[in-house]
Amino acid sequence: MSQDARDLPEIPDHPEVPDDLPEIPAGEPQPLPEADLQPLGGAALAPGTDGTAAAAAGAASDGSDAKPQAESAPATLGRDEKPPLRELEMAPRQLGTAALIAAVGGILPWMGAYPGTWTGPGADSPLATWIVPFVVTKILAALGAYLWYQQVMHDWGPKLDGILGKLGDLSFTKRKAQAEADAPKRKSVRDQSPTTLKHAFPTALHLLALLLAVGAFVLPFVWLGNYDAKVASAEVGMFAWALFTWVHIRSYERWGSFNPIFPLMFLGMLVAGFARVAASASGGGLKTGSGLMGVMGGLTVGVAGAMAAYTMYLSLRQAKAEGDAKKEAALEARRAARASKRG
Repeated sequence: MSQDARDLPEIPDHPEVPDDLPEIPAGEPQPLPEADLQPLGGAALAPGTDGTAAAAAGAASDGSDAKPQAESAPATLGRDEKPPLRELEMAPRQLGTAALIAAVGGILPWMGAYPGTWTGPGADSPLATWIVPFVVTKILAALGAYLWYQQVMHDWGPKLDGILGKLGDLSFTKRKAQAEADAPKRKSVRDQSPTTLKHAFPTALHLLALLLAVGAFVLPFVWLGNYDAKVASAEVGMFAWALFTWVHIRSYERWGSFNPIFPLMFLGMLVAGFARVAASASGGGLKTGSGLMGVMGGLTVGVAGAMAAYTMYLSLRQAKAEGDAKKEAALEARRAARASKRG
């Protein structure tokens, strides 16, 4: 045995375990109090939440890289909470204003389609020649837009009561959000970001709203003659489009998707509105009631179409500016990479 080994201190014997130790009672392990739970980053967990947001906060405090939350998603979004309303950009906000203006102007019979070729029974009756094609059709279109808006509010919450709530829940496709809720795993904060909010489509309320809107468009062909039916259908169609565009903006505000076809259809209102103003103002048309309504309604609808066209211009210019900025950033990154390699 070497001298170094002899100089080492002796290891004391381990004390013997007594035989009279108390037995540990069997049962479920007791969880620690929620206030004592600490994630790796050192941030305390709030009661009723998982550790995703706290771990992200701890990683940020340590200076490590963390992926940002989805678009405008609040970091404290809970399991059953919903995000705040989307802050509308200038383009969709202006499009919603244009839709309201077009709807107000579209109430008037501004296209001047007065029955002149209807030869069926009741051709001289106001019910057949005025009330049904120009009043009832727009009431049906407005009711369809109202039901679609109710579906948007039902999806966002609180849920509707009565028959509208039942129709809003009657879905013909399985809701993706419900399928995720039925999964056994707990949904994290990142899973509940606003961009993942999905709702059932179509529901019975959607189909009823579309049925009313299509009925309003077809009804003039049942009551009027050839030319007047086409003009009256175009008039009520633009009125319905303006209302549904406004509802679409309200859905987009509640984190729905945006469809660019809505502002495109306003180009037709721009042309038709100002063309009707020119036709009504020429030849002394302002002296008649139909000419006056044509100028008032056509001017309102034409201005709304111009606002929507300007909205499209702003959107395209912004998209081009963002694309140019991304391209310039990519070029600058390549230049920096080449300079670092040369260095």
